[in-house]
Amino acid sequence: MVVGGSIGAVRTVQGLRREGYGGRIRLLTEELVEPYDRPPLSKQYLAGSRSLDQFTLLTQEAAGDLDVEMVLGARAVGIDPDWDVVQLADGSRISYEHLVVATGSSPRVTPWDTVEGVLSLRDLQDADQLRRALDGASSIAVVGAGFVGAEVAATARGLGLDVTMIDPLPHPMARVLGGALADRFIELHQDRGANLLLSTRVESIQRDASGIQLSLSDSTVLTCDVVVIGIGTVPNTGWLSGAGLDLVNGVACDARGRATDVAGIYAVGDAARWLDPHDGVQRRHEHWTNAVEQAAVVAKVIVHGDAPEHRPRPYVWSDQYDWQIQVLGDPARGELIDVIENEPVISDGAAPRPRFAAVYGASDGNVVGAVIVSWPRATLTLRRSLASTTTTADATTSVQALTAR
Repeated sequence: MVVGGSIGAVRTVQGLRREGYGGRIRLLTEELVEPYDRPPLSKQYLAGSRSLDQFTLLTQEAAGDLDVEMVLGARAVGIDPDWDVVQLADGSRISYEHLVVATGSSPRVTPWDTVEGVLSLRDLQDADQLRRALDGASSIAVVGAGFVGAEVAATARGLGLDVTMIDPLPHPMARVLGGALADRFIELHQDRGANLLLSTRVESIQRDASGIQLSLSDSTVLTCDVVVIGIGTVPNTGWLSGAGLDLVNGVACDARGRATDVAGIYAVGDAARWLDPHDGVQRRHEHWTNAVEQAAVVAKVIVHGDAPEHRPRPYVWSDQYDWQIQVLGDPARGELIDVIENEPVISDGAAPRPRFAAVYGASDGNVVGAVIVSWPRATLTLRRSLASTTTTADATTSVQALTAR
């Protein structure tokens, strides 16, 4: 049984059949729509340029072709690991032999009062609510300058809204990128007309006849029509409480996705905290590619009894305005070594679009991360560098060689 409608859930059931699993497979999701991809919600779907059917992950027809029983609107509220049973909100109990937790994560609870027009974005219902709010709005404040916040800000600017992005840290996307490239991303948003209030906290949020009022740490008050909160997520594991699992920041798992405390239970994606063989630390990686890779490992373990340890190589991408941003490894853990510039992309009637790759190194001289903008060949080159423990000097030389082609 797979619980959840995430990319990790879908790839798990697909992987089980691909590996030759011949038993019954159920996929339970609490949403009333077929599983869909999350990344477009803050970009193309919010902008109205893509419809839900264009990023649905698994239709009922496709599930039937896989001989997978997909149940929509089925909310799991508990498990009894002694009897291998999942309890649903409607009171029914479903038995399992193997249970894969793929319930994703939810927006972190905000420290401010609940106010009409203050929204978050994590699922389709959130996206639809935000789309309706933006239709009649002229201004929006985005609290949190992480990737999702920056994408919402970019999308809202594209729709013609006045945008203010607020974050207590001095750099946008700082937890992933660090601060070395901050000026480039600050300029990206400012050049498109967004207002950035960095190193600034929101003290309170209220609403009156003039709109939503945000009282800020610099003693100013910002008034706007819509507020989107993006201050992080927490794993959706509350339904597993009392089952004997370690649920501190996700289901604790070994490097093959097996729950460390209860046999027969696995977890993938945002709801999971896997052991990283690189350093022996359990981490929760909130990345699309990580969920896909974990699902493949779990499918192999269930079918064959074992699989190679998963050695995560973080990879994140983000579309903001006309920039395609790709982040490899963990740049925030290293030092910026070099930024390699390529000729900008020039399109008819559009401003030149920059292309560059930033290489980050650890104290041992090896590449620890990279940030690439609108340069796919550099991304491929640096992915190989990270996979093979390459020195920063060699990685930089390899990318520089691409500029001559």
